[in-house]
Amino acid sequence: ANDEYNEYIIQQHDEGTDDIVASNTINVKSERHKIFAHWLVDTYGKERLSRGSGVLDVAGGNGMISRTLNGMGIRSTLLDPNPRHDSGEETSDDGKCRSTCQSSLFGVLPYPLNGDGTDLTSRDDDIGNIVNNISLICGLHPDEATEPIVTLALRLNVPFAIL
Repeated sequence: ANDEYNEYIIQQHDEGTDDIVASNTINVKSERHKIFAHWLVDTYGKERLSRGSGVLDVAGGNGMISRTLNGMGIRSTLLDPNPRHDSGEETSDDGKCRSTCQSSLFGVLPYPLNGDGTDLTSRDDDIGNIVNNISLICGLHPDEATEPIVTLALRLNVPFAIL
């Protein structure tokens, strides 16, 4: 399995030791979303990740994990109060998705994940439906959302992955 991930990392041996070091750390950083998405698929399987409303990508900013998962045929929704991806998604004041709610790539919910996520799961609208039916929650450097990811995943009895 490590060979798959090595395609993203250019490796070289540290002189005088057997240690392997990345020779291009900027490249490694720019590809970490791909490595994480591939790891999710390898670990949980495409079928499991595709169940229900798919993967919930928390605090994913520009949606690179969701974009990568979508490219692999896995439905994903970005949950971020300040998404930096323009999906054309809009919600009305009552939380119902308008006709452009699901972008051609992935869904975007411009909300924070607070506490145990009850503010999202208790909603009787499209947003509540999406969050209640996720297959997995992930976060790549989710900062303040780290603990809420774990708490929501445990409450919904779904797997989670955080880097």
